[in-house]
Amino acid sequence: MLHHRLSLGTRALIGAAAGVLAAAAAAQTGAPEMPGTVPAVAQGTQPRVHLQPGVYVDPKTGIVMEVHAPVEPIFIPRGGLLAHGTLPDPQREAGRPMRPGGDPWIPDGTGYWPPAVEDQAGDLTLAEPLMMDWSGPGYNGLTPPDPDLARGREHVITVTNDDFAVYDTAGNELFYSDINDFLNEPGVFLYDCKVIFDPWSLRWVMMYHRKDDSPQESQLYIIVSADEDPMGVGGWWYYRFPMLQDGGTGDASWADYFDLGYSNSQLYASGNMFRYAGGFRWARHRVFNKAEVYAGGGATSLSFSNLTNADGTQTNTPRAAKLQSGTGDDAIFINSRWGGGSRITLWKLNDAFGTNTLTRTDIEVGNYTPPPDAVQPNGSLLDTIDNRLMTAVVTNDTLGANGVELFTGMTVEYEGQAACLLYKFDPNADTLKWERVFWGADRDYWFPSSAADYSGSNFWVFTRCSQAAGEYASARYVEMISGTFSNSSTPIEVGTGNYSGFRWGDYFGGQLDWGDYWEHLSVPGRPSKVWLYGEYATNGGWDTHVGATSAFPQGDLSNVVPTTTFVTTGNQGGPFSPSYRDYTLQSVAGDTAVAYEVTSLPSWLTASKTYGQLWGDAVVRLSVNSSANSLAPGTYTDNVYFTDTFNGGSSFTRVVQLVVEADCYADYNGDGNVNTLDVLAFLNDWANGNSKADCNGDRVINTLDVLCFLNAWAAGC
Repeated sequence: MLHHRLSLGTRALIGAAAGVLAAAAAAQTGAPEMPGTVPAVAQGTQPRVHLQPGVYVDPKTGIVMEVHAPVEPIFIPRGGLLAHGTLPDPQREAGRPMRPGGDPWIPDGTGYWPPAVEDQAGDLTLAEPLMMDWSGPGYNGLTPPDPDLARGREHVITVTNDDFAVYDTAGNELFYSDINDFLNEPGVFLYDCKVIFDPWSLRWVMMYHRKDDSPQESQLYIIVSADEDPMGVGGWWYYRFPMLQDGGTGDASWADYFDLGYSNSQLYASGNMFRYAGGFRWARHRVFNKAEVYAGGGATSLSFSNLTNADGTQTNTPRAAKLQSGTGDDAIFINSRWGGGSRITLWKLNDAFGTNTLTRTDIEVGNYTPPPDAVQPNGSLLDTIDNRLMTAVVTNDTLGANGVELFTGMTVEYEGQAACLLYKFDPNADTLKWERVFWGADRDYWFPSSAADYSGSNFWVFTRCSQAAGEYASARYVEMISGTFSNSSTPIEVGTGNYSGFRWGDYFGGQLDWGDYWEHLSVPGRPSKVWLYGEYATNGGWDTHVGATSAFPQGDLSNVVPTTTFVTTGNQGGPFSPSYRDYTLQSVAGDTAVAYEVTSLPSWLTASKTYGQLWGDAVVRLSVNSSANSLAPGTYTDNVYFTDTFNGGSSFTRVVQLVVEADCYADYNGDGNVNTLDVLAFLNDWANGNSKADCNGDRVINTLDVLCFLNAWAAGC
């Protein structure tokens, strides 16, 4: 193991606020607390850290640190959001370089090859099943989609190249937009999308790349929600952080394939820089001042370039880890060797806007070499790229004894096919804990991307196809449950045709269900769903699919009470009584949340919630709304459905009835007609002394009431 410390921070000038921010971040370790205990980031209330912009070069390593001037946000007015976006130019993605370049690594015989595990799933066998799933955004004219997903407490956001969508817990699409339309920047080339939900600060963040050739420009768009509700009134804003390096020179470089990560203290990204003149230049880490970004004011950032691994080799394609658990680090990055090798490099940044202590450690792993292209049923090839790592996530096993873990994976060659090489590291001790090649005979596997919970469990979502078996490129996943690998994959969605492009994409997506997580803070392992997202091949194109699963059993919706018909009555124009009814949704004890929705509400009823997650019992109130006031006399009967959206879940029907009585005394029986039946009904009540027969309202039933009624009846009302 090689370990080096890089002392760059002494060159940065910092304000007194930096120490306060660093101390607060260092204290905020472990896992995210219950919402409400996370300090709110209100606009204009956070301390600002002022660094002197400039470029600093470490004389020992040659690593370049840049301190960037603050960038001001652009606010997106809520009224400007579009229901649906426009299709992009399908040629905008063509020709983008994929590999950093250089010679492939050749094993020298001194290392070892990691153990291999064959997929036991075949075509049909399921391991942990999908608890629920739905179709994501489909083909939009751009190839490939580069899908990614994030999950908050009550929403899911998916992104593809050019588009993004917001869903509720039940999978209903709440919003969809072309990203150019959303930002009101038509014609701009935006690509390589990422999305996260930051559980430490309850914010959504999307990231897109921008590249222009003339004039030369490269930017990272960081798009931030005002709070945890992506549909909330606070709206969104975004920053265009400049990424161009050495513009106007032969080394002019632009950003590509940056990943987006977070910790309890910072927001950061990492990826590659390519020369406009052609060829890979170097890798780069970029750290954004999270407090300033979330405050919606001018935001400072810093970056590290010209990176080399601890063994002296050039760094490429570093991944920005998502820190679900605090490790005391502001940022963690991890990278492999694009052309093969036997080491993985782990980078840690501490006190980002203070002393800037950056460390790098090489971890010895089994040999890996670049994969071949995947072969579709028709014999055409799909690009599996190289040995770059996919997404990386850091979590903490609070159920067992596995401690803090970092999960990631890459695509490698095994038995002449593309296979998934899966990893688990200890990011505190900088050691390898587990590695396996996951493969299947006569099948290609590639792009394993991680989503982890707090029980020592991780789910890798990947693509699989087979020429021999006639299997089109499908989205699948395989899991490690409480530290034990399952050896059997599960489909998210199967392919339906041969994809016509060569480039398949760069990564898949997934994240923990933070609503389920926070509901189980007192439970060891905090049983939770994870959400996975991937693409699959269609006839000539692609589509995407969302799925949820868990290492723990799924609860279910067992009953909805009361079961009797809800009847509310009133004169035309209202009011109506009773004005509401509470329904209790009951669930049998389950480790993970029951996702439910309330549907088929008539126009005259409003539900306190139309979707959500259920742990034990929950109450949904159905209230009579103002639409009932405009209804004509009559009886309105409808069915309302309370549905468990778990795959194959139950649904309960409850009858609701609105009785609108005519605002006319002569329509005595309330059937909407004034006729002799009303006379008979009145005289019957009058003869029996019923208070309803008190037509003149003097509280005495006598002949004056008969005259009052007959006058109203003769007038037709």
